[in-house]
Amino acid sequence: MDTRETLQYFGLNEKQASIYLALLELGTSSAPTISKKSGVKRPTTYVILQELRQKGLLTEMPKKSKTLYTAKSPEILLAARKEQNEEIHIAMPEILALYNSKAEKPKVRFYQGEREINELYNEIFAEKEIWFVASIGSIPENLMKSIHKHIARAAERNTSVREIQMDDPVSRSFRKQYESETYQIKTAPENFELPSDNAIYGNKIAIFSYKNELMAVVIESEDVVKTYRSLFEMAWNSIE
Repeated sequence: MDTRETLQYFGLNEKQASIYLALLELGTSSAPTISKKSGVKRPTTYVILQELRQKGLLTEMPKKSKTLYTAKSPEILLAARKEQNEEIHIAMPEILALYNSKAEKPKVRFYQGEREINELYNEIFAEKEIWFVASIGSIPENLMKSIHKHIARAAERNTSVREIQMDDPVSRSFRKQYESETYQIKTAPENFELPSDNAIYGNKIAIFSYKNELMAVVIESEDVVKTYRSLFEMAWNSIE
């Protein structure tokens, strides 16, 4: 079973498999480039990109003149497949290798809407160590309901969390409720505003925005994360 056949086994049709494979090889790219790489006509490529987005296999980031697309990990396909056999497990490393081959190049993913933002928080809280910079009061109530559940599960797994919060009533209340040995919280000085949620986890940083609509950008890059971890440490150590 070759790579394309493996993807079709997971429920992708031939053109969907071709475009997804092209995107895995390209990393972050535009529809015209994906069309050329995959050999699928451009109008059809736009349609299939939206189909793959609905399947949760890619994210899109609108720019002024064009939209950029980034493939999500093919492990999503494996997790969604109830029937797993030896052939799939043998073929999956080859597909993962395509995804990971762009590891040296920063990946940028765009999330929009409550469903995708919730998926992102699922990804964040799956890590063993998480660093947040946030104002709890900026997070919409519906999202906070699921975040409370994540925090409870993280406590059970002894996940290490450190968080720098804005000095506001909601954040102070949150600190009283959740601060513990594994969930350490510090409050920023009064004159510092932190009106969005930001998370550093693994080799990624997630930047959320809730002002006009639910959206987030995730940057996956070792160098970028090293920089932000250093900035976080400086801020953390400067707070009493």
